Amino acid sequence: MTTSSLVFGAALLILLAIWVGWPLREQVTGGGPRRRLSRRQQLLDRKAALYAAIHEIDHDVQVGTLEPADHRALRARYVAEAAGVLRDLEEEASEDPEEDLIDLAIEGDVSRLKEGARMEPAVRAEGGRHCGACGAAAEPDDRFCSRCGAGLKE
Repeated sequence: MTTSSLVFGAALLILLAIWVGWPLREQVTGGGPRRRLSRRQQLLDRKAALYAAIHEIDHDVQVGTLEPADHRALRARYVAEAAGVLRDLEEEASEDPEEDLIDLAIEGDVSRLKEGARMEPAVRAEGGRHCGACGAAAEPDDRFCSRCGAGLKE
């Protein structure tokens, strides 16, 4: 064998390994091209991670895998950081006020449902179709309620 055939074989082997390994790399790292998250989404993700960490250390101290002194120190640090993230989220108010109103309405509905309250029916217009579950007005060609997702009777 000549040196050039060895170099060519080695280069071909390297290219083949990269070609075969590329899909495996994408599966391990989450796949697909990385998209840049908005600042608001980064803050929301950080808030969720901090809440999960607080929940986890609370559980750890209950089951005895974390010392109470360590728990107090960690919890104080996580709570302080979460408060900062919440402050930043308040400053990152949405530029679309309608989106904020929708978010507030959804959060209100979710909190009422968590408390066990029944959803308030929407104001019924005379003569139109309405959802039998929540009372929301429905368009004539709707098959499902746009408010609660229940199937509409024909």
